[in-house]
Amino acid sequence: MATVSAGLRAGLYGAPLALICLVALASGPAIAETVTTPIPQSITTPASVETGIGTLQFPKGVPTADTAQKVYDQLDLQRGVSSFLDGLRGV
Repeated sequence: MATVSAGLRAGLYGAPLALICLVALASGPAIAETVTTPIPQSITTPASVETGIGTLQFPKGVPTADTAQKVYDQLDLQRGVSSFLDGLRGV
């Protein structure tokens, strides 16, 4: 019984699936789209940012290893100060 239902499913879905694949292949290569809308400067990543922890560099929008280390060090400091202040009793 299980082999009959599996055969029916393959017959019911196999032919339409093959037809869809054939039509997709016969339609030719996809046409490459070009973006003509300009990207607003307000949403782009600057190449460098001046901060209190130093200059953070983002060549091609990706932080450098030095920038990532500065940010992680700052986060560690903030978490340490927060933990210290949370542990103090109110006077």
